[in-house]
Amino acid sequence: MSTVGELIKIPAARVQRLRGVGRGPRNELLKRAREWRQQLQVTERLPDPAMTSAARQGNATGTAGTAAGQAGAGPALATAVAADPAMLSLDEITGQLVPRDNGKNAAEIRVIRLLLALPDAEGRPSPVPAWAPQAAVAAETGLSQPYVGSLLGKARERWTKSVRPVTELRKTVLEILARRGRVMEAGQLAAALLAERGSGLDDPAARLALAHACLRAAIEAEEHLDNPRLARRRASTRLLIAAVATAEDDPTTPTDDPTAPTEEELLDYAVGLGRRADELVDLRDASPLPGTSTVLEALAGVIRPDGMPPLSDTDLVSLGAGASQDAAMTARLELYPRSLDPRKALRLAQAASYLGEPGLEPNRLRDRVLARFPELADLPDPGQLRRLLQEMGHTVNVVPGPDGSNWYVIPGGTLAGSWSSTRGPTSMAGYAEASAMAETRQRLLAAAKHGGFLAITTRLAETAPVREELTVLADVSPVNVTELFLTMLREIVRERGKPRWESVLAADAADATPAAQAGFGRLLDAVWERLDKQVRAMPGTVMLHDATPLARYAGGIQLLSRLAAGARQADEAPNGLWLLCPMDDPRKPALLDEQTVATLGENEQLVVRPVGPASINRRAS
Repeated sequence: MSTVGELIKIPAARVQRLRGVGRGPRNELLKRAREWRQQLQVTERLPDPAMTSAARQGNATGTAGTAAGQAGAGPALATAVAADPAMLSLDEITGQLVPRDNGKNAAEIRVIRLLLALPDAEGRPSPVPAWAPQAAVAAETGLSQPYVGSLLGKARERWTKSVRPVTELRKTVLEILARRGRVMEAGQLAAALLAERGSGLDDPAARLALAHACLRAAIEAEEHLDNPRLARRRASTRLLIAAVATAEDDPTTPTDDPTAPTEEELLDYAVGLGRRADELVDLRDASPLPGTSTVLEALAGVIRPDGMPPLSDTDLVSLGAGASQDAAMTARLELYPRSLDPRKALRLAQAASYLGEPGLEPNRLRDRVLARFPELADLPDPGQLRRLLQEMGHTVNVVPGPDGSNWYVIPGGTLAGSWSSTRGPTSMAGYAEASAMAETRQRLLAAAKHGGFLAITTRLAETAPVREELTVLADVSPVNVTELFLTMLREIVRERGKPRWESVLAADAADATPAAQAGFGRLLDAVWERLDKQVRAMPGTVMLHDATPLARYAGGIQLLSRLAAGARQADEAPNGLWLLCPMDDPRKPALLDEQTVATLGENEQLVVRPVGPASINRRAS
């Protein structure tokens, strides 16, 4: 891809999945592509010339990047025109869900937009929530509920018979459910649909709103077929969605297997998981949050329907939280109440430990807490966090930041991450800091035991002691990537008998000939293949340190991405993966040799400082 014309034809979902490219560059590509599509009046994927006349029937031309204001806004808007409806982004699909304005159907357009909870043309949220019942839409519009129902019925018929992308969307929904145990909460299913199809919008809330709209259209259309493959059930404030049993080789084709549980049995199971999750987070103020092992054991105790395979750990906790009324899930598979006391949330998120010199903006401090507890309901505005921290015993000063705005700083504070169980805090005196340090230590030990990916950042000058302290943790297998990289490269050259080692070194230079660079690239491919196999074969959590080759050489970041993805899956190797990232400022997003390390938010990054060998759990002798 080297021209504007090539970029604007690429679906947003494909850009979002570019490996080895940081989130910032991906977002910039999406933004630029959207702006250029609007200026040039083209869609993400051009239609096949042979299909143009048929595909354009009833469709208008425009841009896919302003889906919040597209649907039902008239013939100048983009309704997706593509050779393959299965590849359309949610922006393009949304452009076809609301009927075009013919000057006489304003009420119909408004009703459908409200039923789908679409943002308005300026991106403002819908006045009714996603999945609002017909009665709520009738109350909002002043129309009768029967009339609203008739307009929804008309829309269902159009979505089923005339909007082919909705048919393909229903298949995508079935495929997602088949991979996740056939039952999910609607919000989680919408998020999965968003990840699958993508959106060019920048605002996360608007992106998720489109996903909910597309999902509701798919469910509404499917439910009114003669043999629907999807069923839904409201569980108080939650909506659960289940799929019929389908063939293993085709998740869109129902099967008559009598041993497979029915949709109703799956929905009953989800409700039971939700009740158990609510019991787990019904805590007294002083009680600790249930840890990962406690959560998994408790939810595994809910009896599954006969014939239902066990869910993965992630899907089990996700379904329990999704079906509950107050429980939410962290990236570590812990549960917490959405109504968690803000003071307790600040302590568990180690908020005070982010306020060492030079400090932090209040809004970024709030973001750090929400990164740990994304669905927290009662966290105050950034300006109120200082008062809470002071009530917890911290001295929090307000100082001018580099940009002139107010920053919070704790005088003499350290970075987050001292995690001794036997030593108290060394630079931020006080009981509150000690609990934060214990929380960080517990996070390391839990991560070593339960797996997943973690980017551990530390100061450059403290790399060696941190590496040594992490190396002796139980269940951690250290790997010196630089040392192993050179060893494997020499082995491959020796086995092949060529080229000479001096030629390999010469090829590793910017002025090497194209032929030498190509040969060196083939050697790198072989090294990455061996390194991948060795890391996946190692026990416990693998800690990669001295890992500069992964960032320096082509293919290294892609290997890191594959290993991290494997660590996130309960049924893949390695069991866990840590990457030690020495940095000038370890509080910033993780970097490896100036390349951004892709993490799934703050929960996959941890700052660690050395505390001495007496304070760590060593391997059992």
